[in-house]
Amino acid sequence: MTHYYRLYGLTVQTNRALTLLPSQPAATPDLVVNWTCNRSLSPEASLTWDQVLTTELNQRNGITLWRAPSEPGFYIRLRYDTEEAHIDFLLEPDLRTLWIIHSANEPESDLQSYFVGPAMGCVLRLRGTVCLHASVVKIDDRAIAILGKKKSGKSTSAFGLAQLGAAVLSDDMAVLTPTNSGFVVQPGYPQVRLWPRSIAAHYEAVEDLPRVYTSRDKRYLRLGDDEAGGTFWPYSLPLAAIYVLGEINSGDVTPYIEPVAPKNRLMALVENTFGSYVVNEELRHSEFEVLAQLSRTVPMRRLMFGHELTTLPAQSRAIIKDLSSQNLAVAAG
Repeated sequence: MTHYYRLYGLTVQTNRALTLLPSQPAATPDLVVNWTCNRSLSPEASLTWDQVLTTELNQRNGITLWRAPSEPGFYIRLRYDTEEAHIDFLLEPDLRTLWIIHSANEPESDLQSYFVGPAMGCVLRLRGTVCLHASVVKIDDRAIAILGKKKSGKSTSAFGLAQLGAAVLSDDMAVLTPTNSGFVVQPGYPQVRLWPRSIAAHYEAVEDLPRVYTSRDKRYLRLGDDEAGGTFWPYSLPLAAIYVLGEINSGDVTPYIEPVAPKNRLMALVENTFGSYVVNEELRHSEFEVLAQLSRTVPMRRLMFGHELTTLPAQSRAIIKDLSSQNLAVAAG
């Protein structure tokens, strides 16, 4: 059976139902995804694979990248080691057909989480789309990206804003499209991924929530559930500002916001791109130009906070106040 979804600005056609995504009517797909446990059904067995070694891949455990030449061009295979075996994401040369080859014993939650997260991020990067490691929130009619490294508090920050009436556009990944008037952010899927302690203050039945990965305790919280609060915004929006998460090391945990110095903006963006381990030098050069434009045209602020959940409402109010300030509004325009 064929299923259709919208994800990060793409119409996705897949032979597997995905519970993380709301279904869509049939439409011409931008990406066709074939899930299979039988490797012989994919092009993999007929290809000769060479492993791609990069500095970033050498720093990561459990991820390998492979390339295979063919008459139409190169096939790319991204492999993630799992508790069961591994999951292979095989992208055909047209960059429009993706094979997901996996063990029959892989948990459904793990398969979907790998697909909507790291795999889709890498596919988009290979297609030339810039992706940041960020959560995106709609405030009024504008989008802000909350940028930060792993475990920096991106999802918790987005959820805190949702508790004050904002809507979440995307969790963990900001997919950017350049336009003549600036940058547009594409919507992800109606879930936020939170650690139990971040959820507990707003949702009592934490243990009933599905795990993102079976080997970790982070949970999916569906946006729009009345009990949890928070809504999802399924449409693209112009990017008004980027907030880079910092940390207060002193005893004072009162959140505050400061500008990011112009000389530091580009490096902050480069350091927080999503799925960089699949990007070659040619693609990196073109993306560098886009990131440079982003650093010049979109205001960037550093949010300093103490990572205490008790200060989350103050942190959220500080972002809303800062965004509505006259200086930032003029700069965003």
